[in-house]
Amino acid sequence: MFLNVFEEATKAGGNELKFSAGVLAGLLGDQSGPGIPPAREGVEAVLAAMVMASYAAFETLAADLWVAALNRHTVLADNWADKNKDKQITMKDMSGYGWNLSKSAGTLLRQSKRISFESLNDIRQAYSQAFKGEHDRVFEECPELIIAEKTRHLFAHRGGLMDQKFIEQMKGNPQYASAAAGERLRLTGPIAGSHVAACTGCGISLLKTVDDWSLAQS
Repeated sequence: MFLNVFEEATKAGGNELKFSAGVLAGLLGDQSGPGIPPAREGVEAVLAAMVMASYAAFETLAADLWVAALNRHTVLADNWADKNKDKQITMKDMSGYGWNLSKSAGTLLRQSKRISFESLNDIRQAYSQAFKGEHDRVFEECPELIIAEKTRHLFAHRGGLMDQKFIEQMKGNPQYASAAAGERLRLTGPIAGSHVAACTGCGISLLKTVDDWSLAQS
């Protein structure tokens, strides 16, 4: 079933999702002091790459899992279609699948770009519509994932340079209390670690929830 491929991942404990704060602190230096330690920018680049890769992995997992679930259970495709009557499949689309979508509805929807997974909101909506809100709690229990997504976008599209929009989005988050527009976001081990953990934890939770649902349909 869906979970088998990631069986080992579900055994990951909290310690395996954390970074060695002591080692990283030595490399990053005193962030409140003057100057930038030689290794600091290099380490921060590595941390940024880890955050971006972790979110990309979650995004890919969520998309592939959704497609696999709809391929296996046509009722999910029916649920999604009920909410997206303006994105119906054409006869030309169906002909490419031998007129049989009983095992490829999810694949067709994705390849024909009727469904998008380019943002966390897209992903949440796709699952909510297909499962009729049954798995919404998975995302509600992972609020840190929203911060991880926005941090990922900041580095992917702005090279880590913060603007006022990002500052407003991070308001109320103690990790970003000293953030200032026009400055580059300085990543630390604990901050990057929390983002990686959010992506990993939510991915595993989503995988287990969908797998349990699928098994219950057998």
